[in-house]
Amino acid sequence: MDSPGPRPLTVGLHASPTSMGWRNLARGGSPLLSSMAESGSQRISLYSMGSIARSPQSPTKKSGDLRRSRPMLSNTSFGDSFMASSNSLSTPLNTPARRAPLRRLIQSPVARSASTPSLVPAAASSPSTPPTSGKQRSASPAGMKRVVSSVGKLVALGKAIGAEKPVAAVLLPALIPSPAWRAADLKPYTEGAAMRALLQDGSAALVKGSWLVEHSQNEGSRLPRRQDMPAEAFWDVDELMVGETVRLGHEIVAVSHCWLTPQHPDPDGQQLQSISRFVGAFSDSRPGLLPSRVALFVDWCSLPQEPRSASEEALFQQAIARSEIWFAHKASFVWQLTKMPDGAVPYHKRGWPVFEEAVCSLFPVSGQCLDLASVQFGGDCPRGKDAAAACATPRRPPIAPKVLGAKLRGCTFSRPEDLELLVACYENAFHAIAGSFECLDCRCLGWGDTEASTLSEALPHFKNLRELDLFNNEVGDFGAYALAEAVPLCKALQRVCLDENEIELGLEGPERLREAWQNAGKDPRGLWLA
Repeated sequence: MDSPGPRPLTVGLHASPTSMGWRNLARGGSPLLSSMAESGSQRISLYSMGSIARSPQSPTKKSGDLRRSRPMLSNTSFGDSFMASSNSLSTPLNTPARRAPLRRLIQSPVARSASTPSLVPAAASSPSTPPTSGKQRSASPAGMKRVVSSVGKLVALGKAIGAEKPVAAVLLPALIPSPAWRAADLKPYTEGAAMRALLQDGSAALVKGSWLVEHSQNEGSRLPRRQDMPAEAFWDVDELMVGETVRLGHEIVAVSHCWLTPQHPDPDGQQLQSISRFVGAFSDSRPGLLPSRVALFVDWCSLPQEPRSASEEALFQQAIARSEIWFAHKASFVWQLTKMPDGAVPYHKRGWPVFEEAVCSLFPVSGQCLDLASVQFGGDCPRGKDAAAACATPRRPPIAPKVLGAKLRGCTFSRPEDLELLVACYENAFHAIAGSFECLDCRCLGWGDTEASTLSEALPHFKNLRELDLFNNEVGDFGAYALAEAVPLCKALQRVCLDENEIELGLEGPERLREAWQNAGKDPRGLWLA
């Protein structure tokens, strides 16, 4: 128990689901917090009041004494994130023991260089995974009122201790993570300008879902070659997009499929039937979504095919040079046709499908990649959200470009020269997206040693990564050993959470990880292996 006497000033923080960075403060990882915690005998303690993250498989945990318990993430909006504890703020402040450390903090070089940031949702400035519910939560009006109220209390606190600078101006810059995004590199994968450019110059064309459904009803129909399709089969760019934004209620879908013969990818029409049936099943999954509002990228239908004229060849080369955009874009759905006829080369042994699956895994957005082999089409075929849920693929760890290159070299290609092209396209997307992350939220994904090993090979490329949350997975000794190899190469990494995994302390993997962490000069409190 705490010894009796004056209680320390305590500022409670709800942890945001989009950033583990909030709890840096609670673990003493911030220079600002260190100066606070060590400034005088009356310490200032910050802790997380966030609810403990748990999954159906994880046991219920009790928070106990919050000042001693390990803070976890909670699924809250930013408006609910920053709240000052009313109990703590009611503690008597106007005493010499309280004034001195806070005054030293506010007048420190760190504080003097701080500027008050704008109060924006953390999700707006971080490419981290949304909460596990799959819904992006925004700041509620009530939550934002609590933010304003809390900041007001901090300003009053500064006046109470005679501060020369409002306390809010000191604390808020430390609490809100500053993103290190490379916006120019990210734009092709987060905004619509690159897509629009490819559509405007004719390099690529998107097929109307309603037209493809109608075409599939013709006897003997199969996927049509782009040059053989009528103009009304394609989306006009201004009909699909407003400026650089896809119109509300419309969806872009990139289809990852295999070519069954070099002359035609769909000689018997089975791929056409699968796509057209799922267009109907998928159409109810979003408000206002209809088959007539689905825009499909299917390479055979969307790119100029052989035989090509000189102008068509130029458009084709321009389009495949940016092949990754349709599959890596944050706003795109990806439909995989992984089911193959007997005797055919499997989906995961073919170069283009392997590339498309890897590149669509770079943004950790659940439910964006759907495997159509997971549903049986017919009278009992699920529709709407049930169809999307039935086909949703498990989230995969990002693959390092070198690893993907080696994997592609073991795949089949109808055009061998495509290998180097795909490696270059993947590197473009991988480095742009990986460089933007400060936090990787990989909680409750069922990842084991294989996924941890794949992730460890990619981690050194995440140059700005500070937080890695692998809470409640199945990582064991071998996975911990693989992560230990990556730690010295991750210069910005400050926190790794491996709580609720299959790690047994004392085995070689966890001890190797702990040793690598310490040898890299990182704060031992940033590594959680319980």
